[in-house]
Amino acid sequence: MRKTYTNEDFENMSWHDNSVYGISWEMEFESTHISDLILDIDYICEWVCGPEKSCGFKVSPADLIFHGITDLKINIDWGDSGFQNCIEGGLPIMEITRERIQNQKVYLDRPYYKWLIKLQFPAQESFISFGAAGFTQILRKEPILIESQSLTLDQRKS
Repeated sequence: MRKTYTNEDFENMSWHDNSVYGISWEMEFESTHISDLILDIDYICEWVCGPEKSCGFKVSPADLIFHGITDLKINIDWGDSGFQNCIEGGLPIMEITRERIQNQKVYLDRPYYKWLIKLQFPAQESFISFGAAGFTQILRKEPILIESQSLTLDQRKS
């Protein structure tokens, strides 16, 4: 199984129901002024469905890294539980879309895109959006077959 995916793989990939566990960014200001957005996710590599309509999932913890980000916007609203409700699991992704920006001023030698990551909940209007030249996704472990779409903390450990 491949461990690394890039922009060239975008059309053949799906992040639907993949959980986001962490969001971070790395900034390089000394020489390039380039920033990366890094999502810690459980990547569903394969849906394995049997004849009785039961499904399992081959899942791997992964780093989804977007390169050369601009215009980062994060809108995640867990609502008001009265400080009684803990957040369980990760933030499930509904879909990731991209739209090429024609008149961009960041990377004149390659395409640049507006990315939108729609989250399934906590609220329908939850999203992460930004500009980026592309992405690299790196699987941190071999995928394992499980009955749910998300790994446990012990399964995610390297």
